[in-house]
Amino acid sequence: MRMSMRFAGSIVGLIGLLSATAVFGEAIPERIFEDASDYTVRVKTRIQHAFGDDEAGAFGGTGFIVDVDRGWIVTNRHVVGESPSEVQVALRDTPYRAATKLYVDPFVDIAILETELEGGKSANLGCDHSAPGTGHPVGAYGHPWGFEYTGTQGVISGRTAKWQQVMLQTDAPINSGNSGGPLISMRSGDVVGVNTSSYNEKGAENTNFAVPIDDVCRILALLEQGKDPSPPNLPVAFFSTEDRDSVVVARVFDQQASIGLETYDKIVAAGPDLVPVKHTHDLVNALRGNLDDAELSVIRGQQELTITADIPPLRIRRGVEFAGIVMAPFNYKDRSITPAGHDIGVFTIAAGSRASSKDLKWFDLIYKVNGERVTGLEQLFVLLNDLEDGAV
Repeated sequence: MRMSMRFAGSIVGLIGLLSATAVFGEAIPERIFEDASDYTVRVKTRIQHAFGDDEAGAFGGTGFIVDVDRGWIVTNRHVVGESPSEVQVALRDTPYRAATKLYVDPFVDIAILETELEGGKSANLGCDHSAPGTGHPVGAYGHPWGFEYTGTQGVISGRTAKWQQVMLQTDAPINSGNSGGPLISMRSGDVVGVNTSSYNEKGAENTNFAVPIDDVCRILALLEQGKDPSPPNLPVAFFSTEDRDSVVVARVFDQQASIGLETYDKIVAAGPDLVPVKHTHDLVNALRGNLDDAELSVIRGQQELTITADIPPLRIRRGVEFAGIVMAPFNYKDRSITPAGHDIGVFTIAAGSRASSKDLKWFDLIYKVNGERVTGLEQLFVLLNDLEDGAV
């Protein structure tokens, strides 16, 4: 009888413990999202002259504070644009104020904004944690479809290097307006990624992507040190790395600028500490901030060798607007073997502009202006500036 009573008492105690845990567990996501509302911001962007993947117009997105003292905010590159743009940010229940683009990355979909903040706080970034594994619970926070300060939950579905850069895959819904917002661990409350995109193929469901927070942490650390976080600009193409853990050179387009790389070279480590690399993404992060006297460990045939050289940075492109045309470099790796010898071409032709009546099309390369060969963007600007007003 005593044994039965003790056993029943243990069950009652266990049920009570489980109930208390369940109630406590249900409150955690609410606290995490409430905390996120203090560091998440609204972002508005207006672009007049667009190039790259940008579109002219006005649109909105999300960002989050990473350094409240410096006024630094992280968002997506596609939210604020590669093109010249007017950007404004606002904390919850506050008016918009102007922000400047401190840094826009040409490799990962990340931009760092700077503004004067009155209020808010810095998000806790998961810089020191290992990447969340498949099944890790996460929440996407932002302003989907204009529904401000909205949180949705899901799990990490995996990681992919399908598009060169490594991305976190999640089934947490990421919709238009969520871009640039925090992907948050629902265990720790730390930000583990930057909401970026969803898979739009017909029939696709619950397939969304975020930039891992590691990329943001690396860029921020270099900016804090006063260093340029730009990725390397290597004139080579690599074999697809989707199904292999290796970085192998497929083609060298400019031997003079290739720092000594050859076709079929396998890059196994990079940077001053020769960090192992398995994807192009790893190579880029290892070389950020270390482009002068950069070191690469390479396997060539049966030989392993170290290459040391200065690597130029890959910059966000600049452009020229003239008579309704926006012209800028396409950043083709094979620019040196194009008929024009460069990759400056037509990005945008404004409807109703003088240029729209001419026989120009998007992606045309600019070869000559008034019979003079174009050799670069600065020279193109000079040639166009010398033309009579309105000439095309």
